[in-house]
Amino acid sequence: MSQVKRIRKITATALRNYVWCPRQVQLNLIGDPELRDPLDLFLKRRFERGNAYEKHVVEQLGKTVSSPPDALCSGRQTSLIMGDSR
Repeated sequence: MSQVKRIRKITATALRNYVWCPRQVQLNLIGDPELRDPLDLFLKRRFERGNAYEKHVVEQLGKTVSSPPDALCSGRQTSLIMGDSR
């Protein structure tokens, strides 16, 4: 496995997985992806449905969601999206 540093975000899924099994989070971040079990058909379909739903929600919002470069920018963007005039 190459020693490429990647910036990772803390997600709700990562927190849930950490509560359930901290080792799983560690392996997801630095483990060899070749050693992972393949997803079964049921999970693949769940992911596809979840991704389709997320796309639908974003389209319904009519707003583009982007990844801001820093936390301050992120806070400002969140305020703008939520209609906060601060």
